[in-house]
Amino acid sequence: MPVSDYLDRTVTARASGEPLPVAEFDPKVAVDRRVTLDAKVKAPVAVGRRIGEIVYSQHGAVIVRVPVVASAAIPEPGLVAKAGIWFARGWRALTGQPTIAPRVVLEG
Repeated sequence: MPVSDYLDRTVTARASGEPLPVAEFDPKVAVDRRVTLDAKVKAPVAVGRRIGEIVYSQHGAVIVRVPVVASAAIPEPGLVAKAGIWFARGWRALTGQPTIAPRVVLEG
C-alpha cells in the first residue's frame, strides 16, 4: 500500500493471522473472496495497524472477515523531509509524474 505522506514509500500488508470465528458453509460450493483496502494510508504506520479486510462469502452470506494489517512500521516524515516531499510532489505534478507510490497487489 502506498503511504500518502511519502512520494515512493509503501507498506506491506498481510492477513492478521488472529483466530476468527467462521460461519457454517458448504465445502462443495465455491467460496467468494473480496479484498478491500483503505484508499489512503497515512504515516505513522504501526505494525499490526488495520488497513483493510478480506471477506469470504458463499451464496451472499459472509463466512468470515479477515483483517488486513500492516506488516512493517513506517515513521512519519520529519519537518525537513516533509518540505522536500512537498516540493518534489509539486514538481512531479507539474511534469505529469506520479506523486505517490503505486499500489502493488500480490495474489496468494
